[in-house]
Amino acid sequence: MNFRLLTEHPASVGETYFEHLGFASRFGGTMILGGLACVVHGVLPFLCTTSGSRRVRALHEKLQRDPGRRRPVTAPAARSEFLDDGSLNWSI
Repeated sequence: MNFRLLTEHPASVGETYFEHLGFASRFGGTMILGGLACVVHGVLPFLCTTSGSRRVRALHEKLQRDPGRRRPVTAPAARSEFLDDGSLNWSI
């Protein structure tokens, strides 16, 4: 296996292979727990009423502000334009 395949993406976000493995593993584990909480909430709506959304917000915050990531992660800017018929067209 080409070693570059394992290191190119982690390097692009300012991490080593093992730093990226740890970050992605913790992130994925949190997503799994949040997903399970959402399934429980779907079956029993009085349980886990905020667990899924709290995890989503926490993960979003982690991606945006993690001090270990040297390259900031930003969402693409939304653009809008008026079409010939006067309607507004949004794109991301």
